[in-house]
Amino acid sequence: MPFKLDLKKYHAPPSTREACDILASEENSMPIAGGTGIYIFSNKGMMSNVDTLVNLGKLNLSFVEKDGEKIRIGATTRLSDMGAGITGIQMLDEAVQSIPKEVRHMGTMGGQIFTAFPAFDLSVCLLALNGSISVTDGYRDKEIAMSNVYNAMFDPAIPRSSIIESVEAPATKFNRTTYQKFSYTKHGFSDVSLAIAMRVEGDFIEDISLAVGGGSLDSEPIKLPHVEGAMRGNEIDQELLDMGFDSILNSTGLEFYSDHKSSSDYRKRMVGTMLRRGVKKLTGGVAAHV
Repeated sequence: MPFKLDLKKYHAPPSTREACDILASEENSMPIAGGTGIYIFSNKGMMSNVDTLVNLGKLNLSFVEKDGEKIRIGATTRLSDMGAGITGIQMLDEAVQSIPKEVRHMGTMGGQIFTAFPAFDLSVCLLALNGSISVTDGYRDKEIAMSNVYNAMFDPAIPRSSIIESVEAPATKFNRTTYQKFSYTKHGFSDVSLAIAMRVEGDFIEDISLAVGGGSLDSEPIKLPHVEGAMRGNEIDQELLDMGFDSILNSTGLEFYSDHKSSSDYRKRMVGTMLRRGVKKLTGGVAAHV
């Protein structure tokens, strides 16, 4: 099935400056790398105004680089080139492997971020990792924290004349990470997802970062700072996990849709269950009381 676009122009510029200049001058233009997001959402009738595509494939933005305590991933890096432990971050491996292979072999890191769809897995992981993106308008570069990347669902806080060059995340800040995901079908979007990043020392959570996503989320991917604060610095035991579960249920900032498949309350409970299971998975025999 092809893109459902009334396409009038297609460009494949050789430089970021040319790409950004075209995006700035063409009001109804959009950058394309793997094209999976455009394929999905144009066929849902959500991109009827787009008439110009700007292919970023010639910009040499496909790479995975480790530099001391940080990892940097180019925007056009295909998801299939990030698996098998290449990044060294467990949750990224798990997220990539949870994506259908047809999407993995075409989808890109930049597309996962730029689409601003909460069911796209890697944006949730990068938010939990306290990552950032580097964007350029062809003349100046700017770094944006993942917590500030989205205005709303499908609305990235990236100027139309700019493109994502790379994504950066700390490689050693957290020593235990995992990505938990629920989908109704094997090849479906996540309905609810939770990314957990922790630094565990002995039986204690020295630091923790949590991010929630999923197609039923009534917002862009979000952090859970109140849950993090309640768990940080505490011994890992069943009481702590139960307290984390209750904190999620009582969260006023975490809202899901209710539909014929599940209620908002049930989906909140699912996040709490993912937290319990994820922490247990990451601590194994370390936390004797769990």
